[in-house]
Amino acid sequence: MTAFPDNAMMTTLRKLITHEKSARSIGSIEEAESFAAKIQELMFKHKLAMTDVEYIPYHVCNSNTVTHKIYRDDDRPSHLLLPVIPLDGQLS
Repeated sequence: MTAFPDNAMMTTLRKLITHEKSARSIGSIEEAESFAAKIQELMFKHKLAMTDVEYIPYHVCNSNTVTHKIYRDDDRPSHLLLPVIPLDGQLS
């Protein structure tokens, strides 16, 4: 994964993915495979993963400040789930 993928490249990849899905949905398997090959080629060249390209709504953070009350009793157990972000940018 590159630190900051080129916005034009991301747009191109998203369009190719849309075309690939569309071709596959209408049964044009050969065309879909052609799009898939180009997608893989560009992603390999730019060291990208599908998660870098596809929009995943639950990865979009809310910019509003959030406060949490932490209870320390048995009637109201608290659970706080925090993301783990590797320092080197790679998932292990």
